[in-house]
Amino acid sequence: VRDAIVTAVRTEQATKAAILGELDRMCASIRQRHQAAGAERDVLFVFLSSHGVRLRKSADDPSPQLFFQNHDLVPTLQDLEATGLSILDLGDRITSVPAEVVLVVDACFSGLAGSGLMGGLDAEELARRVQSIYQRGMYVVSASLAGEHAREDDSQRHGVLTAAVLHALHAAGASGRGRAVLMADLLTSVQRLVPRSPAPDGKLPQLPVCRIYGDLTPLTILKT
Repeated sequence: VRDAIVTAVRTEQATKAAILGELDRMCASIRQRHQAAGAERDVLFVFLSSHGVRLRKSADDPSPQLFFQNHDLVPTLQDLEATGLSILDLGDRITSVPAEVVLVVDACFSGLAGSGLMGGLDAEELARRVQSIYQRGMYVVSASLAGEHAREDDSQRHGVLTAAVLHALHAAGASGRGRAVLMADLLTSVQRLVPRSPAPDGKLPQLPVCRIYGDLTPLTILKT
C-alpha cells in the first residue's frame, strides 16, 4: 500500500450522516482504483472510538444489536435505531468493496461487532462471501468482550485499545522498516497491551476480541 488516504471525523462533526458519507466516498474511490490496470491491493481501515450502546428488543433478547454513539444519536428506545450508527450500517458498506477490510472499534460492548456485520449473516459466512468474490480478507478488532465495558487509559487520555493501536503505529515508525505496519503487528500490540492495562479493584483485565477471516500474512496495512 503505497498511498494512504486518511479522513478523520471528530466530535460534533461525527454525525451518522457524516461518518457514513465519508465511508461511502472512500468505498467509491477503492472501486474506481480497482478498475485501473495493475492497481495495488487496497486496505480499507475503519477506526471508531466512542461509546458503545446495546439495543435489546426485550429483556431476554439473546442477540442485542451494537450501536456506535455518533454525535447526533438520540439514546431512547424509540429513536436509537433511526439516529444511531449500527454495525449493520457499516457492514453493508465495508463488505462491498474489493479491498482488505480492517474494522477497529474502541467502544463498550464492541465484542458484538463480529456477530452482527450484516442482518441474517454471521461474520464467518459474510467473510467467506467476501473472500470468494474479491479474494480478500476481513479483520475485526474490538476493544472488549460483548458484555464488557471498554476502559480509558488515563495516562494517555485514550481508550485502552486506541493506545495499543497507536503503540503499534509508533513502533513501526521507529523500527526503520520504512513505516510499514503489518496487521500482525497491530494484533500483537492489541493482544499484549490491552489486558495489561490496570483494572479497577475487583475487576478482571479488559479482553480485546480479534477476529480474522481470510489471509493474514503478510498483510501490510500502511506503508509510506
